[in-house]
Amino acid sequence: MNRRLFTKLCLGGAASMLIADDTINNKRDVEIFLTVDDGWNYKKTILEMANHYKVPLNLFIIGKVIEQDPKIWQDAMDKGHMLGSHTYNHHKLSRIDEETIATDFKQYKKCIISSLGNESFEKIKFFRYPYGDMGNKETKPTTKKMIEDSGWKTSWWNMDLSFASNSYGMRAYKDPHDQLSYFSKNLKSINVPLFHFKDPDAKAIELVIKYGLENGYKFSRLDSKRSFLKV
Repeated sequence: MNRRLFTKLCLGGAASMLIADDTINNKRDVEIFLTVDDGWNYKKTILEMANHYKVPLNLFIIGKVIEQDPKIWQDAMDKGHMLGSHTYNHHKLSRIDEETIATDFKQYKKCIISSLGNESFEKIKFFRYPYGDMGNKETKPTTKKMIEDSGWKTSWWNMDLSFASNSYGMRAYKDPHDQLSYFSKNLKSINVPLFHFKDPDAKAIELVIKYGLENGYKFSRLDSKRSFLKV
């Protein structure tokens, strides 16, 4: 698979309308969409650090995590970060049935409206599958329709900076400098790195931010790109 097609798939088909190729001619060509999933740990550390550097994050937070402490996420949105859907329970969708998935979507909507308000729910434009699991043969089409009916676009990533692949499968990074090294060596014109609220990702995000700012790269929200919002 060539890199352009891979990027198109990662960004839900929208990337083909945004870029003709991913050649980096100068610093202004580089745009970074930092995405962080789940929201279990290091919440304040990561958000305060991003606020310090005035860099927006694209946050795919589980509904039940949001309702545990809504103020953190409301403050994040008020500070300019984007909130995306990551389901309520974070199930592997291939292991549950359509009814359970539908219930999860309803729980997510209810918890966002009750915790953050209807206006915040209406601002959600992107969905990310838990574990990248799109469901099984039976549930996949139904889940896709639920996402579309909610008015969301699927957001993938084109650079996993949480887990590295090797001959044994996937393993979590242990050294944030390895994450930065992978990022710098695989830099494209459009970069959607995946992080999680965990260690050492908290340190790696700061290293990537500092590296990007030092090189004059642009950090953006996914919903700031009209091309990402088109079919």
